Amino acid sequence: MATAIAFPKVQSSTSQQDDMKLTAEDKRWLSGEIKTQVANGLREFGDLLNPHGWRKFVKVARELAPLGVSATMIVALLTFAATAIYQANNRSAEDARFQQQTADRLEGIEKDIKDLKVNASLSSVSTAIQLAKSGSEKPNPPELKQISDKLSSVQQQYPDLPQVWQTTSLFINYKSEALLPESQKVFAKASGMNCRGGGPVTMGREATFNGCEVSLEYLAKNFAGNTSNGAPVPFVFVNCIVDYAGGKVPDAPMVFRNSIFRFNVSVAPPSRGVQTMRLLTASLDVTQIQIPGA
Repeated sequence: MATAIAFPKVQSSTSQQDDMKLTAEDKRWLSGEIKTQVANGLREFGDLLNPHGWRKFVKVARELAPLGVSATMIVALLTFAATAIYQANNRSAEDARFQQQTADRLEGIEKDIKDLKVNASLSSVSTAIQLAKSGSEKPNPPELKQISDKLSSVQQQYPDLPQVWQTTSLFINYKSEALLPESQKVFAKASGMNCRGGGPVTMGREATFNGCEVSLEYLAKNFAGNTSNGAPVPFVFVNCIVDYAGGKVPDAPMVFRNSIFRFNVSVAPPSRGVQTMRLLTASLDVTQIQIPGA
């Protein structure tokens, strides 16, 4: 940046040359003026080398001016850059939403396929049970084992689906009635007879229920923690009707002798309930079924 230094006016005639000699005061003023102007120039030069904020933008604009780039075009370029950044961020958000929607759709499709497979398997089991019920003869063990194996496979693959346990309930109920030799006598004796204390219940090293109707959920709630010599007291059911709706099952060992099951499970039961229903599904001897403790 050019800086003008103001000097005192002097006469230019030859006769006045002697008057042009600088006095001591003039020399001091000149020296101070030079220092001030040099310092200002150095500061402005430093600002040009390292501008900040809006000054930096002005510097860039000035550098681009000789190339024919107008201020309007510079503003347009900045606007374009800002728009591009906004669109990129917006596109990322759109991509994330699209990916989530795709994942949700795929999850729905997988669930539909899973339901179709399960329903197809359960339909064949239900059909086999209905055909067996309609027959005049009792089902033979090989037929029941075939149904049991197929149902056990579905239980293994899809333990979280309620319809699996609905069909399992039908099979357990049917098998206990169809194979138990004295099922009609058991039903006649135990139906309506409450097992909640009194004569039908014997407590000792075993909690024995005889000739009555009882719910597994009731036992889990009211008889939990009973021990004998530090071990859980087993539950023994003799000639009983055993109800279960998919809730909690006692953790103690259970033994079912000549008993009928009235299961109506419309939910996915807890792990102990799953264990109990799977063992009842696999057992072909309904006169005595043992369920180990949890």
